[in-house]
Amino acid sequence: MIGFVEKIIYLKRVMTKFSKKNILLNRYEVYQTFFLPHKIENLSSYHGIIFFSPSGVKSFFLKNKILDDYKTEFFAIGRTTAKSVSRYLNKEIWIPDIPSMKEVLLFVRKLCFHK
Repeated sequence: MIGFVEKIIYLKRVMTKFSKKNILLNRYEVYQTFFLPHKIENLSSYHGIIFFSPSGVKSFFLKNKILDDYKTEFFAIGRTTAKSVSRYLNKEIWIPDIPSMKEVLLFVRKLCFHK
């Protein structure tokens, strides 16, 4: 038996993989994601916007829109978050080689302020 800790945004494919191998899986919901979207004024004046989670991406885009002519750079902590951002943008999304807070902040500093 395996305990699977999850949030409410649930990945059914995990359950499917385990059940196909006849592995009993107990599911425990240990937290829920609540969106607190805010409208951000003057987004076109930002050098960059950093995203740290797919749920943060969804919350951001509930009240904000990025136009194609914005010169803002977009950053994601990792590939999964970048994939979420790409659903809303048709722009390049920068991702550090190592998905960590430190690496993404160093990446932002390098790209936005040391050109």
